[in-house]
Amino acid sequence: DYDKIVGIFTPALVDAQKQYARDLLTHVNPYRGVRYADDPAVAFVEITNEDSLFMWGADETLRTLPPYYGQILRDKFNDWLKSRYRSDEAMRAAWAAGTQPLGAGLLQNGTFTQWDNGRPRYWNLEQHEGCQASLSQPRNLRSDAVQVKIGKADSTEWHLQFNQGGLTVTEGQYYTLSFEASSEQPRKITAYVSQAHDPWGNLGLSRQADLGTEWKKFSFGFVATASDINTRVSFSFGGDATTFNLARVELRPGGQTVLAEGESLVSGNVGLFQKSERRPRTLDRMIFLAETEKAYFDGMRSYIRNDLGCRALVTGTIVFGPLGLYAQSDMDYIDSHSYWQHPSFPGRPWDSANWLIEQKPMTDHPDQATLFRIAAERLAGKPFTLSEYNHPAPLDAQAECVPMIASFAAAQNWDGVWLFDYSGSTNAWSRQTMSGFFDIDTNPAKWGFMRAGAAIFRERRAPPLATSRGVRITPGGLTDVATLSLQYGQDLLRILKARAGNATNADMLQCILIPSYAYKPPITGSFAHNQTTLDWSVDGNGHGLYQMKASLVGVYIGHAGRFDEATKGIVRITGPEFLAMTITALDQRQQISMKDCERILVTACGRCENVGMQFSPDRRTVGRNWGTAPAQIEAVRGSMVLPQGQWTCHALAPDGSPKALVPITYADGQGTLTLSPEYGTMWYLLEQNRR
Repeated sequence: DYDKIVGIFTPALVDAQKQYARDLLTHVNPYRGVRYADDPAVAFVEITNEDSLFMWGADETLRTLPPYYGQILRDKFNDWLKSRYRSDEAMRAAWAAGTQPLGAGLLQNGTFTQWDNGRPRYWNLEQHEGCQASLSQPRNLRSDAVQVKIGKADSTEWHLQFNQGGLTVTEGQYYTLSFEASSEQPRKITAYVSQAHDPWGNLGLSRQADLGTEWKKFSFGFVATASDINTRVSFSFGGDATTFNLARVELRPGGQTVLAEGESLVSGNVGLFQKSERRPRTLDRMIFLAETEKAYFDGMRSYIRNDLGCRALVTGTIVFGPLGLYAQSDMDYIDSHSYWQHPSFPGRPWDSANWLIEQKPMTDHPDQATLFRIAAERLAGKPFTLSEYNHPAPLDAQAECVPMIASFAAAQNWDGVWLFDYSGSTNAWSRQTMSGFFDIDTNPAKWGFMRAGAAIFRERRAPPLATSRGVRITPGGLTDVATLSLQYGQDLLRILKARAGNATNADMLQCILIPSYAYKPPITGSFAHNQTTLDWSVDGNGHGLYQMKASLVGVYIGHAGRFDEATKGIVRITGPEFLAMTITALDQRQQISMKDCERILVTACGRCENVGMQFSPDRRTVGRNWGTAPAQIEAVRGSMVLPQGQWTCHALAPDGSPKALVPITYADGQGTLTLSPEYGTMWYLLEQNRR
């Protein structure tokens, strides 16, 4: 991602982006004689994809910028500080408030003088996915140090860790982590402070340390983003087999500094970052970065809209935390991207032979779900879209993808949803196999639910939840937004829940929570006539069931054994164990209930695979062995009680044409449809007989 971040603040790169926008949007379609800027087919323009001064890894990237870019940003920061403070004395006074000396150490045996069974007492060595390391204290090593030798490493850093848990940190407290380190050859390790328990969340510190052959002291300050009584200090060192040494590891409260020796506004050499810096200095940097980013996006939008005369809706990039949302707040709409169980690559990035996907249905893990986090990224008064979403193949539960996102987005009243992507192929349009993680064009578990998804979301067969509530997440201006970012990191969901009175995921299934800033008034509304309900539960066996119920829609995703009770006997499933099922009205005119409809589509699917896919024993990968055509589904066995009326049902072929008449049994005037693999379909079309 070498094209990220620097293009936001480097004048020459901003000018180049404007030229690119001009070249692209003023191009005239030779067949229609219309500029792209004027073409109704160009509905949306995104300024830059997944790019922000607050994006993943941005803190480390900004600290380690090449000198050319680092100097540009530092000069901008010093100009900003001069405008804000006018003098060194004023700046020092603002930054010095509340400085706290170093307190007592929290770690035990940080000098590695106590050993048990070949390891330093109180310290743990973690080895994952076959990676191996050992700890020792050779005679030629200083007595307050430990040597870490790596026997086997892959490219995933956290697969090897050295840590100490059981520590207590307090939200909002400043801490300093210090240590000394050296290595046989130059290498990097990452020091971080996080939860020592599930979900292993970061608590305010994740910093890389550049090690060399000479001993060097490192000191990293941070503010704890949450209180936790089981915190750990950890060093991750996978990805490099070079031996390294650690000594004198300390975690202590306090320890801030105001200015480094020689730093001065007059000299224009105040660093963007400083070791163990004070909170006011950190807030100033965050505000500066937010203003810099917003000026970039606002300027690019103005250029596209006003200078180029583009008529499309313009957004900047996706949302990265509260300051990223602030930077996007004057775009035409707010956008998000998200993936459930995105593939990971233990070796080389995007190695098609060496990848893993965790076989976890999102239905079974609502506390880790993407949906609530996405919902927290919207902003009052702005349209909200999700322009990239997927549950990648070959997840066994990938059929949950389309019905979940379509139903949740409909209930939350979002404005647009797109899956990434239709097809990554440029020429194999006639293929009949799933050929990658994200393509939906030949994936029945995704494409097969698109008609139902369109009915649920785009055709609004499922209206929004009955109530919406505006939630003001900051009482004041940008300083308050930066304070939120310092306290919660990028976690907008945690912020939204806290500001909404400690709301839960269950609350978000009942009410639309819409974040707002102080300068963007909250919007609260009621749709009392809407009867849409969402329910998401996990039983004692860890088996989840996600449901949407509306007068013209039913969505049921999860484990077969839970369908009967959840639907009060309307839907009974005997197989497969996990499936997704939708029941959607297809009538063009609005109806009141299913029994008034002329046509109803039932879509049901379990797993989806190519013929002969060669899974690993744990089903986490197929490497390059994706199998051959055709892509096949695991058909569903079960029954469904029909709405009142007389119905005819056809099983549909892959092209949507009727392929077989499916008998309906009636008892006391009530019809029941039987779903069976014998029909070789995931689509059942019900048509009401009015005569």
